[in-house]
Amino acid sequence: MQNGKFEKPSFIFNMSVGYNLEGIKTEKMQKFIDSMIDARKDERFAEYLDELEALLEEGMFEGTPWEGLEKKVKGISKKISWNISPSTTLSTMHGCPPKEIEAICSYMLTDKKVDTFVKLNPTLLGFDTVRKILMTLGMTTLPSAGKALSTTCNTPMRLQCCIAWWTSQRKRVGASVLS
Repeated sequence: MQNGKFEKPSFIFNMSVGYNLEGIKTEKMQKFIDSMIDARKDERFAEYLDELEALLEEGMFEGTPWEGLEKKVKGISKKISWNISPSTTLSTMHGCPPKEIEAICSYMLTDKKVDTFVKLNPTLLGFDTVRKILMTLGMTTLPSAGKALSTTCNTPMRLQCCIAWWTSQRKRVGASVLS
């Protein structure tokens, strides 16, 4: 994905950065996030690519069902992007408060400039609705999750997050772009 558009059929790795902005801003997490955005910042990336080519040269698939494919994939390390993860996904299922979700999204979009996806999980429907759906599907016993479900974003909280994000983006890129 480049600038929010898929260039060709492929797949992406979405990084998971956690549920606490303070933790995300620690030196260790910053190093992780920065190396996922640009792996060239970590000298091990080049070493791993060299190691991959050496293993292919040595016949790493010997004795496996893939034996002989080394020649076909030789040079593949040149096709591996240094931009390992251009995006992050934040789940609403883990009890992360709406204001924290909003702050994390804003930080990842604005400061780190990565595409940010927010998973709106079924738990947002609330414990009673989730239980009713699962019982209808044949589940006879359910673990007690009422407290966890009650701390996740409900519909008004989700709308509040979306509105806050929309407002911040309109200010950032200009109202005409998002109108």
